[in-house]
Amino acid sequence: MKRQTILMGVAFVLIIGSGLYYFLKEESMASHPQPAQDAAKQQQAALSFEGNKITEEENGRLIWELTAETIEVDSVTQNVTLHKLNGTFYSAAGTTMTITSETGNLDSKTKDVVLTGSVHGTASDGGDFTAAQATWQDETKLFHGTGGVRAVKGGTILTGDVLDGDMMLNKMKVSGHAHIVNKGGQIE
Repeated sequence: MKRQTILMGVAFVLIIGSGLYYFLKEESMASHPQPAQDAAKQQQAALSFEGNKITEEENGRLIWELTAETIEVDSVTQNVTLHKLNGTFYSAAGTTMTITSETGNLDSKTKDVVLTGSVHGTASDGGDFTAAQATWQDETKLFHGTGGVRAVKGGTILTGDVLDGDMMLNKMKVSGHAHIVNKGGQIE
């Protein structure tokens, strides 16, 4: 009889132990978010719009306006991604620079705009530039282009790896394999 009581006690402990293991295992699995839930949260964090415009003003004057086929806003950081971007940047003198690119990223804090993919800009007073990537630095109101840059202004053609310049391409600095061809066709 003593042996039967011991066996019944061991069986009872095993059943209770198995039950506790089952319930604790299920609870711990439920406490970890599932990958599908993570994806849903990420989708909620990004808002998407089609065909909208974003503008920046300073002291009542329009600085730039950006339009795109699709605009995505990260609801946490408020950073903006623009696809098939068209932008117009306005100078204080009234001239403009119109830019197109495959994508653009607007930093909500600095208001810097990073343009990537077939960047092309045309100034209203005749300047023109292309680059693989360009950045509009809002604080300095300057462009910085990289990746096979080319700028044309008043019969002068500048090419190189990096371009730094003002909005109207009046003041430019090209570096890295830089070449200048002026009106006379001379390479410098």
